[in-house]
Amino acid sequence: MEKTMIFKALMALIVIMLGANFNAEAQIGKNLLNKAKEKAKEAVQGSTNSSGKSSSSSQSASQPQQNSQQTQRQQSTQNQSQQLSPQEQRRIEKEKYLEESRALIPLVDENSSMHDRCRAFVYIKNNLERAMREKDLDFLINEYPYYDKCKNLVHQIDRDQLDDEILKGVSPSYLADDLTDIKFYFMSGGNVQKEMAANLTLTEGVPEPYDNIYGYMSGMLEKGESCKTDNAKFYYLNLILANREKYTVEFPHEYPTEDNLCTERVKAFMTTISQDFLAQKKLPAIRPVEELRKARIENLEKSLNHIKIPASRDAALETKVKQTILERNPNAKIKLVCFASDATAEWFYIKNELDIPKYRWKEGYVVVEYPGKPGLNIECKLKPSQTYIGGGKYGASSNPIDNSFTPIDEKMIFLNAGWFGCDYK
Repeated sequence: MEKTMIFKALMALIVIMLGANFNAEAQIGKNLLNKAKEKAKEAVQGSTNSSGKSSSSSQSASQPQQNSQQTQRQQSTQNQSQQLSPQEQRRIEKEKYLEESRALIPLVDENSSMHDRCRAFVYIKNNLERAMREKDLDFLINEYPYYDKCKNLVHQIDRDQLDDEILKGVSPSYLADDLTDIKFYFMSGGNVQKEMAANLTLTEGVPEPYDNIYGYMSGMLEKGESCKTDNAKFYYLNLILANREKYTVEFPHEYPTEDNLCTERVKAFMTTISQDFLAQKKLPAIRPVEELRKARIENLEKSLNHIKIPASRDAALETKVKQTILERNPNAKIKLVCFASDATAEWFYIKNELDIPKYRWKEGYVVVEYPGKPGLNIECKLKPSQTYIGGGKYGASSNPIDNSFTPIDEKMIFLNAGWFGCDYK
């Protein structure tokens, strides 16, 4: 009907535009056109209102649907949890328990319960074993102090009370065996073995600095460079710098050079550690190699101060010893040969069953510089002997160096087992 009215209104408008004289019809058309406009306006408004109501009703309808979906999801999650196997539920429960145990470690103290102390100790012990297997140096360095702390706290526990607590079910079944084994772990010395193993892991494969300073420095740098945390890197840097000086000055077996002390590599390694972290720490200084050499020589000279030079010396014996050393090792640098004269020496006697002397000996020193290592001394206490010839007289002194110096090559002097009281300084 609305379409018919609109059509008639349009027709009336056309008539007016053509200038027809049909006034009456034109007036009717005009009236119809106005009514048609009003109808169209009402139709548009009605459509808008209807759309708003429809949208509002759809939103109202969707809200219960969303709530229903959320409830279904929650029920689904609960159902999934209920559908987990006992093994899976046990695994999730244990993971949660271990997380709680890890959180206890820095907090546990002498006021903590036996159960909490044991939980913390078992966690750190098991992870210490893992770290040693996997060579996790960061864990060993950063977490090892907690092992000592927890170990001491567990030592204070009354073992009978611990057994009672386990029997009462305070501890979960999967941890009960570990807690029960704690007392046997300590009784068997497991804690001592663990401490030794942890320390060995930190330097595993690294040569001793006394025997090979370059091998020690490069080995420790390799381990330090593999670490991720500043604290672990600092652990190695501190040892490197301390032993760099210790084994070239205090125990100066090795002659210091830039190469065997890995100086440039040490400096590069320091730059990998946070400067803010280093600013809070005390580190030995990286002394220049020339300073180390000077300090080394001074220290070595002091090491000879214990040798008392006698006022009266056995010049003939000293000359014989020097000649023997140089004959066998022409490049040897002799620093000291010292024997007291027969008249002033302290003699040691060997007698037979009738209390008749067989021979006697006195002590003297020989100091030779180690070839290729300036300042490093080989110090030996020697015992020249004299055979008793009767009438209260003794023969000439034997050469105490016979069969003692054996040349290994052109540069090195070897001290074999024939030396008595031989000592490296």
